[in-house]
Amino acid sequence: MSGEKIIIVDDEAEMRDRLRDVLEEQNYWVRTVGDGPQAIEQAKKDEFNLALIDLMLPGMGGLELMREMSRISPKLLVIFLTGFASLETAIEAIRQGAYDYITKPFEPSALVTTIERGLEKQRLSGENEKLLESLKEKTQKLEELYLGSLTALAATIDARNFHTLRHSEQVTKYSLEVAKGLDLSEGETEKLEQAGRLHDIGKIAIPDSILGKPGKLTEDEWEVVKKHPVRGANILNSSGFLHDIVPVVRHHHERYDGSGYPDGLSGKAIPLGSRIIAVSDAFEAMTADRPYRRAFQSEKALEEIRLNAGTQFDPEIEEVFINTWQGRV
Repeated sequence: MSGEKIIIVDDEAEMRDRLRDVLEEQNYWVRTVGDGPQAIEQAKKDEFNLALIDLMLPGMGGLELMREMSRISPKLLVIFLTGFASLETAIEAIRQGAYDYITKPFEPSALVTTIERGLEKQRLSGENEKLLESLKEKTQKLEELYLGSLTALAATIDARNFHTLRHSEQVTKYSLEVAKGLDLSEGETEKLEQAGRLHDIGKIAIPDSILGKPGKLTEDEWEVVKKHPVRGANILNSSGFLHDIVPVVRHHHERYDGSGYPDGLSGKAIPLGSRIIAVSDAFEAMTADRPYRRAFQSEKALEEIRLNAGTQFDPEIEEVFINTWQGRV
């Protein structure tokens, strides 16, 4: 017996019997019912591959029955049985999702061919869905591995100098606290977390002699440092799936008054994630030792952020950051 299950819905017992005989000869598993409500009850009990439905059923008509059964079994294939007078309705049924229609009286060979063709399409569709799902899972695993590699690389960059050890981790932590204060969505928060962990990945191109220099940078050295947001954005852009956080990484050193780099964006033109990371980045940098100075106390760092609201930092983000920090202590 074939693995496919077919339900026949027709109010004429003779037609039901004839259809069942033809299909059972082809080794299909067949159920027959005389009206829509019975068909719905059967659909709740068995998962049918295909339904042969008389378009002009009394009571619940064929189109209504198709809609109801499709809610129960979204992948159900429907073929309508119709007389000549209802061909226009049958064509409309196809527009609404039916696979095909067969006119009464039917030729057994034509009926079988139509059913075989429909079930083959259904099988191929199912196989394609499985292949796409498998591909999606594999792609997701590759993306997770790639993101993990980039995150490890970013952590390695931070570890090149003990003064910046765990810098990106701390910036991410502060940024996520701000995200909670702003009531950002789960999707926005996830992107912010990724951007926070990877915001300094472009520093891979900066020599250790510049990153760890104890004195003031020369103009040329400063120009090298200022390129790291663009380099980081280019690295992420090449991944093909981190494009949503590329602008956040590129613009995390922009200033609210437009005097930042690399593009001189100002105000709300700076991505929200960049504005959040800018405050978190500055606070973490000020409260950690650097080769050229000792770490600030938290209160002094918060005061610097207050003083620079509206120039370096978004005032709204500054306020949320300070309120969040003060709520911790």
